[in-house]
Amino acid sequence: MLLLSLIGFSEIPSFLLGLFLLLLFAVELGWFPLAGAMTPFKEYRGWWEAAIDVLHHACLPLLALTLVRLTGVFLLTRNTLLLVANKDFIRTARAKGIGERRVWYRHALR
Repeated sequence: MLLLSLIGFSEIPSFLLGLFLLLLFAVELGWFPLAGAMTPFKEYRGWWEAAIDVLHHACLPLLALTLVRLTGVFLLTRNTLLLVANKDFIRTARAKGIGERRVWYRHALR
């Protein structure tokens, strides 16, 4: 996970990641459409079908933009947790006998 974050944080442009996602999920696997905001010439029975079609077309662009931004958040959280791990309030929580998972979620992540 850290390696993927470092690769993502090394400024892979979102449009390049989007092209890789298109090649994998649209061309090779055929799960998503290659272009457009809606399927052309399709008649929808209701607004919900049109909304689902638009969301289906928006999945890959949203995934590309999210992955590019998420790597920065992941690295920032990791580095902050490494700094906080040796603080007094974390040692105090551990000395009180609080479980390790609870120490990390309740004290360190705040």
